[in-house]
Amino acid sequence: MSSTGRLARAAVTSVGLAVALSSAGSSAAAPTVPNPCTLLAAPLLSSAVGLSGVTLHSERSTRPDGKFRQALCTFTHGAAKLEISIAPHQPPGGYGGPPGMVVTKPSGLGLGATFIYDVNPRYSFASAAFTKGGFDAGVWDNGKLPNADILTLARTVYKTLP
Repeated sequence: MSSTGRLARAAVTSVGLAVALSSAGSSAAAPTVPNPCTLLAAPLLSSAVGLSGVTLHSERSTRPDGKFRQALCTFTHGAAKLEISIAPHQPPGGYGGPPGMVVTKPSGLGLGATFIYDVNPRYSFASAAFTKGGFDAGVWDNGKLPNADILTLARTVYKTLP
């Protein structure tokens, strides 16, 4: 990944999708995290990002994030890269990012949700992050899909999460 890609990813990752439990000193186990690759039916996922009829290649992985691991599913089609992440909830942290980053508060994703994107083509990305129930979740793309499609997909993931 290029240094600009790492910078944009670091900005998105630090938005608060960390996965340590919110109560300090708690020894409680993390809730079982839904599989982000099977959360949405393939046709619904493709349609939400304006790729109706296209089969997206998916790859499931995890990423360390605080005390636990964040479940990820990376979908690709051509140059477009889309990621859905789910993790046990923890209080959000701060964030920073590359030049041109815009932070908004979208509707339809609960209180505290953020939609972050960059207007500088060098750091192109979009990310919607939200909390629902005991989970933090997010939808990220590498700037190849329209921002409105990323928000549509995030709202669909939000509705689907328990």
